[in-house]
Amino acid sequence: YQQRRYDLAEACWAEALRLDGVVPEAGWALVDLLDKESRREEAHRLGMRVHEVEPDPRDRVKILLEMSRLDIEAPDPLSQVLLFEPIVKEHPEHLPLCITVALALIRVNRSEEGLRILGEALERNPESPESWDAWFTGLYNASEVEKLAAEFARLPRALTADPHFAKH
Repeated sequence: YQQRRYDLAEACWAEALRLDGVVPEAGWALVDLLDKESRREEAHRLGMRVHEVEPDPRDRVKILLEMSRLDIEAPDPLSQVLLFEPIVKEHPEHLPLCITVALALIRVNRSEEGLRILGEALERNPESPESWDAWFTGLYNASEVEKLAAEFARLPRALTADPHFAKH
């Protein structure tokens, strides 16, 4: 984590939790990272798993408060760009960070750069529902509605029945 290899830190914390589900440092650190990356659903799922196995009642309450905070406060997109953009340039294969940075770039009016990153991520991960969802979200947020309609037609057949894409 201190070396700014958030992809590796995430993998290590996840492995620590797999080996011992009551490793509080790993659970809290991973929830914090997922929050910084705007991966709220994953953070919530993990937070609730941590809550279920946490033996200390005070920490059980703290994790529930943290889950509530995730619902209220969204990470600042500029801080996400400043924190994660250099890592994405070095490690463009890490899909979650690419999505985080690209969508943050779009929110700070650097849409062209954000869409480029999303397009490249989609090329590397053409069967990934997360890639497609981020691509469509990025196009919508960048006001590229006509391109969104055209790109929706390219959605892989295996994903067309997924109700997750109905919002697009």
